[in-house]
Amino acid sequence: MYLTKAHDQYRRTQVQATPERLVVMLFDGLVRFLRQGQQAIEAKDWEKQSDGFSKAQRILLELDRTLDVEAGGETALNLRQVYRYCIDRLTYANHQDDSEAVDEVLQHAVALRAAWAEAEKQLTQPAVAESAAGTAGNSKSSPRTSLIASA
Repeated sequence: MYLTKAHDQYRRTQVQATPERLVVMLFDGLVRFLRQGQQAIEAKDWEKQSDGFSKAQRILLELDRTLDVEAGGETALNLRQVYRYCIDRLTYANHQDDSEAVDEVLQHAVALRAAWAEAEKQLTQPAVAESAAGTAGNSKSSPRTSLIASA
């Protein structure tokens, strides 16, 4: 009984998001931690600075780790270079208390977040249109359309 209740609670609280939405969420966290670290530089709060940049670097490492170079080709390789460059700049910024280096990483993060948000929008628009067409009397619908329509 308890196990069933725990499982039901887990299912209700589980994040349901597309892979693109998850990447956007990672970039949201990245920007938040970069700003936290940058504010800590100004406040000379070395512990918060290190914590913010460490979390930002872990996000960048996760983004790098999940790249599919076979499927993404040159784009994935270019993203890998950007992620690794940002990690290097954050290491420098943290050791040198360099807010300008953080600004540089923030610019990359904000631009990449916007690109992923646009990609997510482009990918979900056809599914939403399919869903609307399916609910307007079209009895044929794909599993993805059915999932979106039931959400």
